Amino acid sequence: MLMRFTVRRMIVLIAIVSCIIVIFCVAMHFNSITFEKSISPRPVFVRKSNSEPDYSVHIFYYMWYGNVAFDQFYLHWNHRILPHYNPLLASKYLVGRREAPEDIGSNFYPKLGCYSSRDPEILAQHMQWIRDAGIGVVVVGWYPPDASDDEGHPWDDAIPSLLLEAYRWELKVCFLIEPYKGRNGETIRTDIEYILQNYGSHEAFYKITTNGISKPVFYVYDSYLVSNSDWQALLLKDGKNTIRNTDLDTLLVKRTDTDAILTTGFDGFFTYFASTGFTDGSKTSNWPDLVLFATRNGLLTSLSVGPGYVDERIRPWNGENTRPRGNGSYYEKMWKAAVDCKPTFVSITSFNEWHEGTQIEPAVPYKNENYEYLNYLPMEEDFYLKLTKRFIDDKSGFQKANDTENLHIEKRYRDFVYPPSEDSYLLLEAIQLDWEKIKTLKPTICLEIGCGSGVIACSVANSLQSGAVVFATDISQVAVELTKVNFEQNNIDKIFCPVVADLISPLYDRLLNSVDLLLFNPPYIPRLSDFDDTDELSSTWCGGGPEGTDVLRRIIFQLHNLLSDNGLFYLVAIEENNIEALLKLNAHLLGKGKNKMASRSTKFHFVELNIVRRLDENEKHVVSAVKYAVEELGYTSVAVNVELSATNDTDLQVPEPLLVDWSKVVEGSKPWRFYTRLTLTVGDVDLLSSLMKNDTVLKYDIIAVSPLSEAIFNFVFDNLEVDLLTTDMMNREVWFEDDSLYRKAVHCGKFIEISYSPAILSAEKKVEVFSHGSELFRMVGPRGIILTSRAFGAFEMRGPYDVINIGYLFGMNPNEARDAITVNPSKLLKAVGIKKRTLSHTLITRHFSKVPMNEMDNLLQVPQFKTEIETNSATEEQ
Repeated sequence: MLMRFTVRRMIVLIAIVSCIIVIFCVAMHFNSITFEKSISPRPVFVRKSNSEPDYSVHIFYYMWYGNVAFDQFYLHWNHRILPHYNPLLASKYLVGRREAPEDIGSNFYPKLGCYSSRDPEILAQHMQWIRDAGIGVVVVGWYPPDASDDEGHPWDDAIPSLLLEAYRWELKVCFLIEPYKGRNGETIRTDIEYILQNYGSHEAFYKITTNGISKPVFYVYDSYLVSNSDWQALLLKDGKNTIRNTDLDTLLVKRTDTDAILTTGFDGFFTYFASTGFTDGSKTSNWPDLVLFATRNGLLTSLSVGPGYVDERIRPWNGENTRPRGNGSYYEKMWKAAVDCKPTFVSITSFNEWHEGTQIEPAVPYKNENYEYLNYLPMEEDFYLKLTKRFIDDKSGFQKANDTENLHIEKRYRDFVYPPSEDSYLLLEAIQLDWEKIKTLKPTICLEIGCGSGVIACSVANSLQSGAVVFATDISQVAVELTKVNFEQNNIDKIFCPVVADLISPLYDRLLNSVDLLLFNPPYIPRLSDFDDTDELSSTWCGGGPEGTDVLRRIIFQLHNLLSDNGLFYLVAIEENNIEALLKLNAHLLGKGKNKMASRSTKFHFVELNIVRRLDENEKHVVSAVKYAVEELGYTSVAVNVELSATNDTDLQVPEPLLVDWSKVVEGSKPWRFYTRLTLTVGDVDLLSSLMKNDTVLKYDIIAVSPLSEAIFNFVFDNLEVDLLTTDMMNREVWFEDDSLYRKAVHCGKFIEISYSPAILSAEKKVEVFSHGSELFRMVGPRGIILTSRAFGAFEMRGPYDVINIGYLFGMNPNEARDAITVNPSKLLKAVGIKKRTLSHTLITRHFSKVPMNEMDNLLQVPQFKTEIETNSATEEQ
């Protein structure tokens, strides 16, 4: 059996949003949009396929759907709207039940409508789609006869039909034993016996051979609901209720509680969740270690991948857990991570779990009076089935997937062309959201400026009407060549005109007032004029000048002469670019109410965790540096760091953390947070252990350690007080050749620090610092790195966008460098807030004395705010 790798199906996460990329759509005219229901007629079913099934690829399949024609009622389509688990919050959200077929419990609408899982034509179509995608094994959710979940009715009697149709398509079926009331070790033994007696001899029943013996495979959902003692009795050879060495002997796989796997007798694990980061098992960064553990212990592994996650139609309070599909990019990343680990199986979550938005089953555009459902546009209805087929066909080298089937960047292009990144996919997502509107305008001329790899141009061209013309320009001849290659490989039947050009210079006269769709992802990251940027590739993302608008300004004033009367302009920018002010300079774009601007904006929270406090200097120097970091550079979280080094505890005098009334120092009303940090460089484990119990040490918000031995590393792995690992960027001798130490540290929840100021302070050491930093980044990967300054004064610090540029010199792409000063440090600070030192940091807004009493009374009703005020007040009194 496969035991799922989560605590429960629904887990609430608090996502740390950390970007301010803005998508603008400027339109000369917008017509009203009508939306027609479009559900294709049922196809003619044939039982042949050009795809060979891969039995190492499994897909979760649900038979709980019903409709009036087959079941007398709508089942699951009319799912309950689930209340928030916190009664205090539950009253804020809608309750009740969805009313199919117009109002269903899903954010997407199925191509086949609100079908019944008992409909033989539906079963046939589903099995055909699964087979055409190259999948080999259908993992069906199963309850015992006369049992079901709360939303449906028993469907065990439909299993024979599923097995028959699967057999016709040369597919195999195995069972996911769902949680039901009263489930325990004895009932699961009965379940296994029932399934084997009734279905075990069917030719479609899935078995694998292990040690020369053919055995069935079972997945178990939420196995933690059954006690370990029950599992031991069932699965250990000497268990009192054992199935081992009996006719019921099967393979069971559970969640990655590694100790429990070995002690309870399970045969392996599966991860289930298609949402990276929900649990330890769904973190793709953990997969290599999990597969290694399984291999060493002879266990099966089933790593689960999925196209995205959204369940707001049944859990309206759960938007934080949504994982956008990115036109296939999210799915591609999970697939690649899984295949790189070489697990026993890759399992797909899911074929048709519509409630949680993980389905790869075809969906169509649809809306009613109250709601417009999500869809796969501008991709085709069966895009995710085709994508799955491509991933299965080429498990060794997955290509970027969110555009067309064959888009890729060959090795000879990679050093010269900006690869598709998050901003590319964000632009595609914005176009996708507006695609129904775009189609009504019937665009015939599309122009992408700065085409790069061609990901945008190819994706949009593939969805345009027949006869459309697509122009793609780039100043790089290599980029234009690559875009042309990708057009040809994807067999796009549109007229394509690739042009090597500086923006649109040779096309301007030809395209006057005729461009229906203009797309531009310019260099938008601001940079200081003294930043040395001689690399051709880096200029594609940081060549925007001090405000990030140098290139954009050159095109913005030509827009009104380029766009047709109904033309649309899609642009990627960030908040610092101040696009609205730039557009106001062009009265043709903002005049007479003819324009519509749609934007998506989220906030970066830039973090600087290493401003060094010299104990032999007046604290005004570090106070001045903090003031500069917040007021001038725009950091929203800042930490002052005390560095201590000692060989024994008698050498070490730990100072008290810095206490300053920052409301009197830092001007402005923008909230920011101040943290205290202590960095310890010690070579003796006993000394470090003693320091971790020191009352003064534990007053610091963040504790960092610079390991001088492997023993220190091993101590840090399991110590919850240590948040961060750092090292001397100019002394390679204190590092360790064993890469696994750094990877294990990240696996244990620690972050690795890379500091850039040593390269600024020492021209002689610059190459060495960047070389060492690049090596650290290679060891750890983007999820475990935090970029800091280690500045001793304001002049050694750089602004966030300069730090992103510097990250390039450490081997990071722009998104990875951005995450190293936003996402990753925010995760560290969130973990810090959970520990007992939670409230020792300070949120800087208005001073309490300046808050009106009526506001203060309201704020004191919030428990967290009241606790923070009490804590800060106590600190001030001390």
